[in-house]
Amino acid sequence: MLNRGDTLLFMTDGFPELFNSNKDLIGFDKIKNAFYEVVNETPDKIAKYLSRMMGNWCDGFPLQDDVTFLLFKVKSHDDKGKQIIYK
Repeated sequence: MLNRGDTLLFMTDGFPELFNSNKDLIGFDKIKNAFYEVVNETPDKIAKYLSRMMGNWCDGFPLQDDVTFLLFKVKSHDDKGKQIIYK
């Protein structure tokens, strides 16, 4: 069960497979560490942070794949224990 404030990040494989101009992959660890830095922020702030991170990493190097990510944060629970999630 998810708890209030839990945040989920779903992403396509294009995100961890982003290349920079040195042809280095960004990888899961860099994304995970960046996500942990802002996990307590709103989904909008997290999305902007991760988008900036992507732009900084690529620094003009063309995308090789589509990049999509979704963020979900558990806002609260109703009186029946049903989770209310917003994105």
